[in-house]
Amino acid sequence: MSWEIKVSKRRNKWLMWLVTVCISLLLMEGGAILMEKIVQSYFADKAYASGQTPYVDYENNLPLFDMQSLNEGPTYVRTIYHPFVSSQLQFPYNKSDSTIRIFCLGGSAAMGWPHDLSLSYPAFLQHKLEKVYPNRKIEVINAGASTYASYRIKTLFDEIVNYQPNLILLYTGNNEFLERILYEKDGILLNPWRSIATIRILHRAKERLFKRKHVIDIASYQPTFMIDIALGNSSQLKTSSEQLLQVKAHYRHNISQMVQQAKDLNIPIALLNVPVNQKDWIPHASIHEEGIDIHAWRRHYRKAIEAYEQNNFVAAIQAFRNSINLDSSYAKSYYYLGKSYLSMEMKKRAKDAFLKGLEEDGYPFRALHDFNQILEDISLSKAVPLVDLVECLESIAQNAIIGEDVLVDHVHPTVASNERIAQTVLATLHEADILPKLQATDVYSVQMTIPKEDVKPLSLIRHLFLIYQVLLQFDKLGELDSQLQKQPDSIRRSTNYLLLKDQLSRYIKVVNPYRKLISTKELGLTDSLYTPKEIQIILEDYYQSCRNNLTHNMSNEVFQQFIPN
Repeated sequence: MSWEIKVSKRRNKWLMWLVTVCISLLLMEGGAILMEKIVQSYFADKAYASGQTPYVDYENNLPLFDMQSLNEGPTYVRTIYHPFVSSQLQFPYNKSDSTIRIFCLGGSAAMGWPHDLSLSYPAFLQHKLEKVYPNRKIEVINAGASTYASYRIKTLFDEIVNYQPNLILLYTGNNEFLERILYEKDGILLNPWRSIATIRILHRAKERLFKRKHVIDIASYQPTFMIDIALGNSSQLKTSSEQLLQVKAHYRHNISQMVQQAKDLNIPIALLNVPVNQKDWIPHASIHEEGIDIHAWRRHYRKAIEAYEQNNFVAAIQAFRNSINLDSSYAKSYYYLGKSYLSMEMKKRAKDAFLKGLEEDGYPFRALHDFNQILEDISLSKAVPLVDLVECLESIAQNAIIGEDVLVDHVHPTVASNERIAQTVLATLHEADILPKLQATDVYSVQMTIPKEDVKPLSLIRHLFLIYQVLLQFDKLGELDSQLQKQPDSIRRSTNYLLLKDQLSRYIKVVNPYRKLISTKELGLTDSLYTPKEIQIILEDYYQSCRNNLTHNMSNEVFQQFIPN
């Protein structure tokens, strides 16, 4: 009997110990969950106050403006820093009560590149506001920064909120994959441990103590992406599913931070979603899935390309779909499938295929669809206006699919599209009651008609030549040559024309063999058509051309790091 009592006491003791441990663990887990919620709901929106970010660190941050005493009085003037922002910006230090001061932030599409700044959407917006508010001083400050991703734009935002803006317009999303940065990996934390808040917190603490975030150097920024992309590389930010999730999360974080900061400071802010060229822009990098039957894929892909080039779009569609069944990650398959659908007037299927081609691009230099969804989510959750530029341009694009009829290249609007964007911004702000009271008739009375140019100006041709080199749009070079032929005699005799004509001719001579080599490699025909020595000569000629045309102050050692294996 005493033995049974001892066993019972021992069992009860262990049971009490187990209950105590379980209660302690539950309390710890409850506390961890509560801590995570506090961090997510408070610190995620307040981290801007100390410049904290869970994704990257910053160093050498330098101002965009500096106060100087000019003849007209104290004035904020552009500094020598941030060379990818227009150097011509300035505005008064003292702001009158009648002034409407608007800052336009974003990348080169927001800036108005490759057009003159007078033809940008901020310039058109300034013109419209001056007409509808004749008794007010209008200051629309175009602080768009070519090649800047949202994490660099955030540093400009942190500065301009101090300059008494009446409104901030944010148009960004095309440059998120541009730089060679990598985010911290998630480590070894795998399911089922991800579902336990206590372990998540301990894991994050360990990661922060023993790992360093990527450092964004503001002062020493160099756009090495130009050579990286031109040599046909893919972005690890895109090809790694873990890194891709981090890019999207970082983009959401940056936009959320700017919106929340503006709201806390009682500064009106509006988001502009990001239209991109889907139907007239070949994906930059097409990457094969691992483990596919490459020989079977190539058989279907060759048939598809042959049928497409012969305008046999029914056969092309079937063959492209067969190739996609074998490899669902190859971006160009979707692009040419979309072109085939479009030729058959199957517009909805074409649009879906183009979108899929964009999503699978291994080095996207265009905003992903998910970025626009993030903007929509933030607009709804934080109650800020969203200017729908995608719908704005789709409404005037042929087949309602954005292409080179509304964008001059992959992301940059035409002059006519910039005017329409400004008009859409004005209408959205009017509907959101952000601007001083207006009548709808006033808003639409300032809409302009921009005549279409049959011949591109020489400055635009020069810019497109650069873009086509960097983003491998070799099929468009012939059209540039045709545009040069159409220039008036006065232009054709100029030194700039002759220089550009010579550069284009020499580049085409180098790129045509390279283009053919890349095509034969894609189709698995290289070994039967080229000797190793021929391949080496073609590649060296192309790499040297890129070295001469696209790199500035880059050593040979650094250049070699970008040459693909």
